[in-house]
Amino acid sequence: MRKVAITLLCAAAVLCIVTAAYGKLSDEQFNELKKRISIGAKKDPQSVKGDITDIAKDDSRRAADVLININRKALDDMDVVAVIQTAIASMRSDEARRTIIDKVSKASDYRMRIILIEVCQNFAGGDVARAIATCLDDRNDKVAISAARALGEKGSLEVVEDMIKCMEKLAKKKETGSRLYSDIKRSLERITGQSDLIEAQDWRNWYNANKDKIVPGAPGADGRPGTYKPVVGDAKTVSFFGIQIDSRKIIFVIDVSGSMVVPDPPPENWIPDKDLGKGKGTTLDKDDPTLKKKLEKERNRMKDDKVWKKERQRIVRTKKELIRVLKALQGTVKFNIISFSDEINSFAKGLQKATSSTKSKAVKWVEKLSANGLTFTDDALKEAFKDGQRYPGKSKRDSGGGGRGPRTSSKDRSSKKSSSGEADTIILLSDGAPTHLGGDAKAEWNGHQDSEQIISQIFSWLEKENKFRKIVIHTLGFTGANFEFMQKLAKDTGGTFREIK
Repeated sequence: MRKVAITLLCAAAVLCIVTAAYGKLSDEQFNELKKRISIGAKKDPQSVKGDITDIAKDDSRRAADVLININRKALDDMDVVAVIQTAIASMRSDEARRTIIDKVSKASDYRMRIILIEVCQNFAGGDVARAIATCLDDRNDKVAISAARALGEKGSLEVVEDMIKCMEKLAKKKETGSRLYSDIKRSLERITGQSDLIEAQDWRNWYNANKDKIVPGAPGADGRPGTYKPVVGDAKTVSFFGIQIDSRKIIFVIDVSGSMVVPDPPPENWIPDKDLGKGKGTTLDKDDPTLKKKLEKERNRMKDDKVWKKERQRIVRTKKELIRVLKALQGTVKFNIISFSDEINSFAKGLQKATSSTKSKAVKWVEKLSANGLTFTDDALKEAFKDGQRYPGKSKRDSGGGGRGPRTSSKDRSSKKSSSGEADTIILLSDGAPTHLGGDAKAEWNGHQDSEQIISQIFSWLEKENKFRKIVIHTLGFTGANFEFMQKLAKDTGGTFREIK
């Protein structure tokens, strides 16, 4: 009797293992779905959306393998991509999840690696964080950026050192101005609560001193913000109306609609946009009487209506600030400028290296900008996304050398596409709500009569267009801009919103 019981238990255990490994569908059902997906994904991906959902119900290693290795043509269709990601995320068995975690850095197509990172982001366990962390070294920057952001969302303490190591590698390659470096830094700040550190060596020094004291999301190792002082110092950065430019591939998208001629009255405790001297900008040292005197002089001058109505015009302020930023860009940066009203104009076709000659031409182009027309924000963003792919070049991170991601091969044409010239950051400045109609802006319309519809279309378009691009959009708004729209736009893309006063 005892032998019979043991035999039954063993049989039950084997059955559980077989069920987990081979799933809930019969072999005949599974093979038929697999065949349809294999053929349909090449010819008409839309036709296999139902099959993709059905095969996921097998909830097995074999089902995960089919979806992860689906023909790359299916990943060209964003509606199908959404179905694939939902299907993969729906699988709950240990076997399926272990397959997904194992493949997160090994899938042949970089887009599938991004999908798996986003799926794994919602899985629990230190092994998941470590699997995502292997993607920090992926030769495709979009994958590495996705991994950095996912780790920040997960609050993964166990991979803090991995993230610092990646920062150190980037610093050694002199890529501290890259989008990836900045995104890793932001995620580290989110995980640790430590906001005083900029350079990789600062993070390393802090981590070595505090690794046993870190609490997820705490203000710092000792529980108080700002208590650890960097020993290396600040990296060289430039800001545009207070938004730090932490990218080497950036497009400035500037509103030049008619309302940009409006002058903003000087606010209380007004601080001028311009530098008051000695490179100190407008951050005043209370013990510096010279700067205090200059500020007081500027404030008195601005009380003259003729002065402020001219100098505080939004278009004037924007042009001055943009020219200042252009002159300060380092030679490692590639940039472009797009102005928009009901017409869209670009400084150049694609990103341009910030050479002295190019910056000089850009300054002259900006000086000629004038304000007139409506606010076609949707068309401006679409042009920026299109324009951001025009710069030719080869990416070291995407060319097959180094990194933990799969090597580029004829099987991964999508990973061979260079991302070195693609813009990864947009700064959008505007003083109004998107509109093709104009007229009065009203609260119940969320701007103009057509603004609500245009805003909805922008987010629907962006959800698909930016799925694999991972472009950060920072937003700047003068009074009258649709702050709700601009805040969401920045938040959804990992950017920052700032009001210009």
